[in-house]
Amino acid sequence: MNTNLFRYIFGLLVIFTFIQAQGLAQEALEDFETHFAKVSAEISHLENQLEQDPDDFKTTVDLAQLFLKTGGLDRAYALFNSVPEDDKNYDSALAGVTKILIRKHNFQSAIDLLERKEKRPLHSNLKARAYFLINDYSTAEEIYSDVLKSHPNNANALVGLALCEHTKGNRNLFTKLIEQVVNGHADNSWAF
Repeated sequence: MNTNLFRYIFGLLVIFTFIQAQGLAQEALEDFETHFAKVSAEISHLENQLEQDPDDFKTTVDLAQLFLKTGGLDRAYALFNSVPEDDKNYDSALAGVTKILIRKHNFQSAIDLLERKEKRPLHSNLKARAYFLINDYSTAEEIYSDVLKSHPNNANALVGLALCEHTKGNRNLFTKLIEQVVNGHADNSWAF
């Protein structure tokens, strides 16, 4: 057996044994079961709402977001795609479809979808992320920079640009951009 794999498995066993010994495993399982029950109830509630009003596209997007968070990508994709382009919830639906395409590693499809749409920061950031994931850092950097020209405090663009700079080896600019996120966006997950 590979020595690193053995160490990894052994480490997991030690951690699990420790957690189990502390009684945390049962607590974690109970927390998961509670969370699962809440999510299941929310899905049922939203599905019932959609049965009452199939043209309630805010509910459609909310339900799709839940499926996206819980791994139901195919169901989320179908729901997001059911939102018409002229509906006020379409931008959220388009972002959801794009996130699914990126998760499924269909980066070029995500890029192509967003190329045909009006440029908005959310969509531009998603397109830049897709370029970043196919290692086209210069295009990603250009898109993030464009977003920051019109929205200088956009946390996602700042983090994306920081990652581009980190990839290029520009640690000073990376640090400066991350500090900008930390100082201006304490609610962002990068602001540890």
